Amino acid sequence: MKEQTLRRVGNRVTFKEFMEWALYHPTLGYYRRAGTKVGKGGDFYTSAHVGSVFGKAVAEFLNNLAKAFEGEQWAIVEFGSGDGKLADDILRYLREKPAVETLEGYYLVESSPYHQQLSDTRFKGDPLVRRVNRLDQAVTGHPLVVISNELIDAMPVHRLQYVDGHWGELYVTWNEGKGTFEEVVGECSTPDLVRYVQEEHPPDRDGQTIEVNLEAYRWLKELASSLSKGFVLTIDYGYEKDELWREERRRGTLMCYYRHRAVTNPYVRVGEQDMTSHVNFSSLKRWGRTFGLTPLKFVSQREFLVEAGILQSLRDHDNPDPFSETARRNRAIRQLIIPGGMGDTFKVLLQGKGI
Repeated sequence: MKEQTLRRVGNRVTFKEFMEWALYHPTLGYYRRAGTKVGKGGDFYTSAHVGSVFGKAVAEFLNNLAKAFEGEQWAIVEFGSGDGKLADDILRYLREKPAVETLEGYYLVESSPYHQQLSDTRFKGDPLVRRVNRLDQAVTGHPLVVISNELIDAMPVHRLQYVDGHWGELYVTWNEGKGTFEEVVGECSTPDLVRYVQEEHPPDRDGQTIEVNLEAYRWLKELASSLSKGFVLTIDYGYEKDELWREERRRGTLMCYYRHRAVTNPYVRVGEQDMTSHVNFSSLKRWGRTFGLTPLKFVSQREFLVEAGILQSLRDHDNPDPFSETARRNRAIRQLIIPGGMGDTFKVLLQGKGI
């Protein structure tokens, strides 16, 4: 995956290609390797793994969304479902709600064989849960609610940099003498990147670096074309563009995570650490409108969870044990909604079509 591959493509590849190899190479990629990635024994936490109260709040929200289908059979599709933790929590609480009476199925879309195995074990024998690779006609025959939780931030991105009065693209090379990866700036590899700059108008500051997620564009386009009626619920960390491209993020938002430590260098422990970038929600909304998706809600995770009733799960208690069920649940709620933390960094975007 190193110098041999780079030589075949003229000793350089786009950062997007490098990131794709690092995360999704069939045998060496981070998400293709067996081993725990999420939770205490992994490299990072997702909101779903902080506590089951997150899935409970999402289930409350889905129960309300299903009212728009007016009694029609409907289905849930979760992209990037991982080990199935979020789906498990959602279904546990949704089964207590009226919407479950018309729920046709909960479809999981997950590309990691390791995570597929974990979720298959979790849902063995559950008639509602099915695995699919994409939105085919069997799935889209019903109104849908499509969910993604921390999916888009892990999609491979192009990186652009403003240097000497124009935007160029960052490429990755292999330095044979030093035995290290290095970055060089060149012309944009595709006209789509030039068009993105023209449409989004990132700040022309010397050295300004931005990430461009064309994979998210393609994913949303295919999703919208398959969806005739329903909602798209995106939960991820990021900002709208004016906030995303502030001076303090001049070097971009690309980050790596290894054993719960943030790492700024993507060229160490390649294939052994997670790699992410913040989502540009302005782009998601603009692209969605182009594809027929209407933005219906855009709020912080804290606002979303409070509106969905998560505070009702808080309990007073006098148990001194910090690991009691009540103490853990209260601690999880605080972590999910605390200002300046996950409650603010994570955003929730709801888009609709045919409603």
